[in-house]
Amino acid sequence: NHTVLLQAAQAHVFNPLFPQHSRHARILLDSGSQQSFVTECLAKELDLLPGTGQTMSVATFGSKGRRARTCRCTSVDVQLRGRQRSQLDLLTVPFICEPISHQPVLLCRDKFSHLANLDLADHGNDSSRLQVDILVGSDQYWTLATGEIRRGPTGPVAIGTKLGWVLSGPVLTDTSTMGVSSTN
Repeated sequence: NHTVLLQAAQAHVFNPLFPQHSRHARILLDSGSQQSFVTECLAKELDLLPGTGQTMSVATFGSKGRRARTCRCTSVDVQLRGRQRSQLDLLTVPFICEPISHQPVLLCRDKFSHLANLDLADHGNDSSRLQVDILVGSDQYWTLATGEIRRGPTGPVAIGTKLGWVLSGPVLTDTSTMGVSSTN
């Protein structure tokens, strides 16, 4: 059994014009996506102002063709470590992905010495179903990623971000050593 950790983070996000409109959000960093997105639900909760529409050609995994989709442009402020904020320009979409699960980041931090004492950007556990609110694609990936990496002889790789460390890569889920069960 194995689990693959995704580059997930949690952060406080704000409406840039009305900072009192804020909430905690889950962010997925995905360098395989060309654009960055926010769910319409979060945009509505934060009362984000919709900007101009942008027509995109969307091709998803497993599809044989592309389809046109019009998305509204908007911006959100993200609270970084050290109390600074960064503005992300995003496209609104109804849905990013199904909730992610089997992300035992805290167990990995405790098990692998190269991850010990890292200030993780996500605190999900193996049984959490984590709803993704924002997907940061390659257009803004390096706005958040610092380029710092920690790699050990085994286990996931830690990637430094301005939100804290995110973990990425496969993890063998040996229930006798990690206390993790997988139902893949």
